[in-house]
Amino acid sequence: MTKITFLVILLTSDRVVVTCGSATEKPLYSYGTGVFLFMSEIKKHFLSYDEHIDLLKQKKLSIINDEIAKSELKRYSYYSLITGYKDIFKIAKNGDYKSDASFEGIINLYKFDDYMREIFLHEFIHIEKHIKSLYSYSFCELYGDKQNDYLDANNYNYSKYQTDVNNFISILNGIIRHSSRYKYVHHNKTKYKNV
Repeated sequence: MTKITFLVILLTSDRVVVTCGSATEKPLYSYGTGVFLFMSEIKKHFLSYDEHIDLLKQKKLSIINDEIAKSELKRYSYYSLITGYKDIFKIAKNGDYKSDASFEGIINLYKFDDYMREIFLHEFIHIEKHIKSLYSYSFCELYGDKQNDYLDANNYNYSKYQTDVNNFISILNGIIRHSSRYKYVHHNKTKYKNV
């Protein structure tokens, strides 16, 4: 895998500010006086599970059981586990892991984070349904519940969100046109001539 990195150098009258890694010899882009963007390629090669484990050990990450670590890497991927959580376990100066950091600790944090994400997602879905219900009720109370009422762009804050409103109405028209995909839409369209 090839990873493109960049280096931005900002020259001011009394100092040089550098952000990010390495660069080519000449700037690829210049953004006005004293601002240059350098780019370079860093090659990343495929590593086996065992090589990933060895790399983590070289960086002083405690791994109690290599086979369990290998199994967890297969299940969750190196990127999901290590790249996502490494910063809080590493020493900033040299990139090694802190003395109390362990692969098992990273796994536990990943699983806790995943569990919390599931809880929040579950609750957000309920909140979303509640907001949709309130919005639908309020809209119908103000403008009516007929198909033409919610397909009328004038019933929305049209001036500020014109593109969004047009896209929304276009999506709704598409759903109504292809109502056979949605049984409840097809039922209302057929029986009541209104969706």
